[in-house]
Amino acid sequence: MAQKFYAHKPFHWMAVSDTAGDLSGTDLLWNIMRMMVMSEEDVNSREAFEILDEMPQEQFDELKRNAESWLYDPEMQAYLERKNVKEGDRMYPVEDEEELMSNLDEMDWESFLSGELPEAEWD
Repeated sequence: MAQKFYAHKPFHWMAVSDTAGDLSGTDLLWNIMRMMVMSEEDVNSREAFEILDEMPQEQFDELKRNAESWLYDPEMQAYLERKNVKEGDRMYPVEDEEELMSNLDEMDWESFLSGELPEAEWD
């Protein structure tokens, strides 16, 4: 069975999930991690999902800690509020997975920081 995705309306790179229901903090965190992998490994979104699924636990935990520090940063929280993306938002089934992946491919972590959070510093 093909992977099913759910997304925020309007679409936002940090609000995509493979679980039906409402947007969760885990979804937001997972999307930050995906974008970070895209930048670090120079891969597309589909490849980033695969890398995350196969990543050794220690490396995954380190990436998760880094992503959590960004997610709970006041600048990120203010950004999400401005974009009206918040935990508990309803997620909708994605009809066209290829279009979704194409949209996700447009925003890796470096692009996100420079385009959406230009004052942030990325190491």
